[in-house]
Amino acid sequence: MKLKTITLSILAASSIFAGGDINIIEEKEIEIEIPQKDTSSFYLGIGTSYINLKSITTDESFTSLGATLQVGYKYNSYIGVEARYSQSVGDVAYDKGNTLFVNTSSYPTTSSNIALYLKPQYPLGDFTLYGLLGYGVIQYTQLPTGTKDRKESSFQWGLGSEYLVMENISIFADYSRLYDGVGVDGHIATHDVYSDIVTIGISYKF
Repeated sequence: MKLKTITLSILAASSIFAGGDINIIEEKEIEIEIPQKDTSSFYLGIGTSYINLKSITTDESFTSLGATLQVGYKYNSYIGVEARYSQSVGDVAYDKGNTLFVNTSSYPTTSSNIALYLKPQYPLGDFTLYGLLGYGVIQYTQLPTGTKDRKESSFQWGLGSEYLVMENISIFADYSRLYDGVGVDGHIATHDVYSDIVTIGISYKF
């Protein structure tokens, strides 16, 4: 980026004491070159997540801890794109809610989500606030109540923040709504259902 050319005029008096004329001796143009900082970058991240699927109608729910992988590209300080994959790790806890089923802390299923987001951002020093707006697919596999895996694709959104710990390392925390609709792939077709996830993690910028 070039600043406006600065013109310097050097004036001298041929004879100050004699009241002589003032002459222009020299005129120079100086160009100042200031490099523009490139804020674009690729980044990778991993995190620990709390994943939830719940029926608003009956309070029946599946909850689990999981792992999340993120891959993203930041175009500049204000916008980027990001892909994420999350999956439950270990047991999935089942709460029967208002149904007549039995509670269990080791429900034999695996929950996952894969999504692609547009990521608007707003930097505040070392902190950055961001949103997640995109499309994804939630899936619950190996359900004992049927042979068919359950999955739903839908619009997803989220809010979060990150803090720059070192030059290339940030920690982040966010909340995302993964699904909000009626039923899950034909199952409990009359129930209002939602799925959400809370993630805390660390990312590295290349």
